[in-house]
Amino acid sequence: MAIERLDGVAEATGKTRRVATPLLKMCGVVRFVPLARDNCDAANGLFDRFSADRAAAVSLLNSVATMNELVNSFQAKSENSTPVDWSQSISSMRSDLDEFETLIGVAKNSSLPSDTRAIAPIVSAYERAIGAEEDFVRLSAFVSTGVDVIESALELEKTANSAFVGISGGEGNLRDFNSVRDSLVTLEPSVREFRGDVQEFVDSTPDYLSGSGIESRVKSIGADAKLVTDLVLGITVPIEIMNDSFEEVRFTNSSLLESNAVMGILDGLIEEKAALETASVSLKLVRERLSGGPELKRLLGTEVADKLESILGNYSGVIETMAEASETLSLFLGQEGTKRYLVLGLSSDEIRAAGGFTSSVWVVTFDNGSMVETEYIDILKFGERLVLDDIPDPPAGLHKYMDANAWYLRDVGWSPDFRSVAETALLMNDAAGREPVNGVISLTQWAIIYLIEGMGGVDTSDGPLSGTAAMAAIESGTDIEGGRYLQDLFEGITDSLTVDRFERNFVDFSKGLLRAMNEKQIMIYSRDDDLQEKLYELGWSGAVQKSEGDFLGVFDSNIGWNKVGRNIDRSVQYVVDLAADGSGVVNVTVAHQNNSLVGECDVQEQPFRGGNRYDRLKDGCYWNLLRIYTPAGVSEIDFPELPLPVGAIAVQAGHLRAGVSTSELSWDESGQYIQALVVVPPQSTSSVTFEYELPSSTAIVSGDEIEYLLQVPVQAGIPLSDIEVTIKLPEGYVFTGSSEPSDTPNGSVFSYRTELSSDIELHVSARKSG
Repeated sequence: MAIERLDGVAEATGKTRRVATPLLKMCGVVRFVPLARDNCDAANGLFDRFSADRAAAVSLLNSVATMNELVNSFQAKSENSTPVDWSQSISSMRSDLDEFETLIGVAKNSSLPSDTRAIAPIVSAYERAIGAEEDFVRLSAFVSTGVDVIESALELEKTANSAFVGISGGEGNLRDFNSVRDSLVTLEPSVREFRGDVQEFVDSTPDYLSGSGIESRVKSIGADAKLVTDLVLGITVPIEIMNDSFEEVRFTNSSLLESNAVMGILDGLIEEKAALETASVSLKLVRERLSGGPELKRLLGTEVADKLESILGNYSGVIETMAEASETLSLFLGQEGTKRYLVLGLSSDEIRAAGGFTSSVWVVTFDNGSMVETEYIDILKFGERLVLDDIPDPPAGLHKYMDANAWYLRDVGWSPDFRSVAETALLMNDAAGREPVNGVISLTQWAIIYLIEGMGGVDTSDGPLSGTAAMAAIESGTDIEGGRYLQDLFEGITDSLTVDRFERNFVDFSKGLLRAMNEKQIMIYSRDDDLQEKLYELGWSGAVQKSEGDFLGVFDSNIGWNKVGRNIDRSVQYVVDLAADGSGVVNVTVAHQNNSLVGECDVQEQPFRGGNRYDRLKDGCYWNLLRIYTPAGVSEIDFPELPLPVGAIAVQAGHLRAGVSTSELSWDESGQYIQALVVVPPQSTSSVTFEYELPSSTAIVSGDEIEYLLQVPVQAGIPLSDIEVTIKLPEGYVFTGSSEPSDTPNGSVFSYRTELSSDIELHVSARKSG
């Protein structure tokens, strides 16, 4: 619009020149007539003025065009491989603006004569042009302020590079929150000043330019600056709070868990909960903005932007947890009195629905944040005094396929829902005549690895142990020392977690802990209903959360008495063909690849080759009792042919005949599920497909609109598995929105692929077209 306005001025002054030229020529002939001479002088004065106005308009037009190009180049500079000579462009704009100032000054120094009747054609044409002079002046100020914004942005990038010169990317002091804080604090004043320049630019926008491309693009750059401000404050404020919390406990020389230091840290976080929540909201908005484009790169340059995005990735989840979980952790660790927990150590190499076979068990006692007692219990002796009449019968699958005639703690993780697992474990604890506990904690060996990695290693009786070496150490240590090695490792972890080490590795340790929680490698159950509700809200309770809509829960259980879990790659393909009434037809395919090098599948329980050594148990046949949990009310299930092998325990024990189909529909406390026995030999891949119909209540239909929700829980003990979801709409419908981006830009087919490392909630909306 600015360019059109200036072009109009140039055209108007051009018309005035054409009207005036014949009159000026006549003036050369009639100058001896006094009246004519006066009018000719007036005409010459007017002509000088509109000529200066026209030249000023052209100069201003040039500066606007240059600014437009400059802003466009700046906005796209993160994606533009061609370097821009910013100084030359800015100098050109300054020169055009200076020329405009001179010419507009000349124009304003010209004056109209008192009697202009004789030159009315010139005056009427000129007045149409001269009426825009004040607009020109305001536009000049607008352009000048725009130049200031560009210069300020370039200076901000220099400041950012200087502030972050000591921060390395990816590793090292990128996670040292004091170094990060210092860099962000250095950057913040420059960002604030830049935002002020942008606001001044916006305030100087002429009315007729409001909403123009130039203004909107500069506003967009200003929004980038607000993004940086939110990121800076969202991280520096929690870091300062964390520093203050550590200041209170730095004198502690003992382990963090053997003193009240952890409670002192949590008290500091709880006191600043409001500030932490504000920071958490800011970071959430920053992440949402960054998902839509390269804002940080065009404002701060690629190198600094990459560092800031890494910082955001490292800190945001930690800061949100500081805001949300401090009170819950305080209660869990015995702020209001002693808390005793049964700790289940799960071997996810021998995967079960809740994370693995229970290979070890402890009781830990907390009092006001201090772990005052740990008791290791031999898992094989835990149930010696157990009164079987007080314990439920073993689950049907456990009894049928593993010939379990009684239910012991080692097999307690059969259900995918940890609440059910924990309540059964508490029954077993009470039946064994042991002292009551306040809750149950489960952790897989993956949780131990993540925590050791986060701590930067631990000190054990055998020397320092790194996270990468921990898995092999657990294997060899348990071969030699049995469960005693796990007790020594547990003590090594708690002893190594000093205040100094925790502060030094705070970000990495917190990320490792959060990863374990998100993957359900750690799950917690409390007998206290209020605390349990808080754990549920945080997603730490291990609940299989089912609500209205579609549901897909894929759970493996290794029933082959081996440890092949890490040799198994699993992937899931889920295709749902929705109908207009909210029902649908589902096709779900689960594939397993067994990367074991050796092993036979002729019998379910293989004889141990070379004894009960861990490294000999890692390779073998994968006997997997697969369960697929569905919404209630599915029908028309098409089961694959999966006959029971003759070497199965169920055949040997007389529970089932060889060759019968193992595919069936069943129910438990977690809901309805399809079950089948899938046997995968070493160096082989197995793929099984189930098809069924969803009830009409699955998707919500309102008029011409459809809302579809799919929940997919992660299985504890499996760090990663691939999942691909494809949603096909009814004929005549198009997608209108989704919680995740589609891999296929198709109006009627939605495809989403990801690694299942935490629970997924996928929302998709659609409407009838036309």
